[in-house]
Amino acid sequence: MSLKDQSTLRVVLYEGSDAQALEAADRFTAMTALLESDRRDG
Repeated sequence: MSLKDQSTLRVVLYEGSDAQALEAADRFTAMTALLESDRRDG
């Protein structure tokens, strides 16, 4: 089933144990960019 047929999209941004945690604003910016790029490409 295509993601376009789904009404809910679940996204996980994994910050591993050795990773430097993202600030909330940086996390929001990264997730927004990823989601918007999918919308433009789709």
